Amino acid sequence: MEILIHEKIVSLFQKRDPDTHKGNYGRVLLIGGDARYGGAIILASGAALHAGAGLISAATDPCNHCALHSRYPEVMVADWHHVRTMDPLIKQADVLVIGPGLGDQIELLESVFSKIFPHQKLVLDADALNLIAKHSLSIPRSHAFLTPHPGEWKRLSGLGSDDVENLAWAQEKGVNILLKGHRSRLYTSEGIFVNPTGNPCMATGGSGDVLSGILGALLAYFPSPLNAFKAAVYLHGYVADELAKAQCPVLPSRLIEALPLFIHQFQNKSGL
Repeated sequence: MEILIHEKIVSLFQKRDPDTHKGNYGRVLLIGGDARYGGAIILASGAALHAGAGLISAATDPCNHCALHSRYPEVMVADWHHVRTMDPLIKQADVLVIGPGLGDQIELLESVFSKIFPHQKLVLDADALNLIAKHSLSIPRSHAFLTPHPGEWKRLSGLGSDDVENLAWAQEKGVNILLKGHRSRLYTSEGIFVNPTGNPCMATGGSGDVLSGILGALLAYFPSPLNAFKAAVYLHGYVADELAKAQCPVLPSRLIEALPLFIHQFQNKSGL
């Protein structure tokens, strides 16, 4: 078991090469936000945007389109009911983030799963995890990252907090797991990592959606998916820790707005 170390995480963030464009920073497709939970997909999309993904699309219920366009005009929107719109977006995506506010859209989830390619990276969170557990769905063969809280983890795996059992489950399934909580655990192909960042001021609805968006962005442009995983989890908690020095609760929307500042610090190694 290894604790994520600040200096090592900061070293993973590199300054942007002058000879790059938005295509170099990846295409992220976020799928979620039914009529009840539009805020979840808005938060996840905003986090992906502020964490630096190059091109971002949000496939969601049409009732959320105006709000998304108003909040984040940089994010493209799609009606998740239109197959002819969805299929090209799924095919073109480097990373798919599925679950924030997804609700009970089981047919949509099954349809998306059937179209994912092995080279794509996949973030599964919230309702996606609950639907997988409820309907015994197989996780697509891809670079998959699951981000359950303890209740979702119990429903999904039948397991609890035993590190040995959890690591064995993750490695058997060929996935990476973030078990969220105080000192969150990352179960990966390289072993177990413990995240030292984060605080109780983050304990409010939407924090997990922000983490999913950050992870989607870093997976889109980090060379190493595992390094992106570690960096996203650490960064999410670190920014919250810095904000908590002056405010509590740390609202997810404020954490999103602070991301570019701290990513800039990390890129310039001034966050040490």
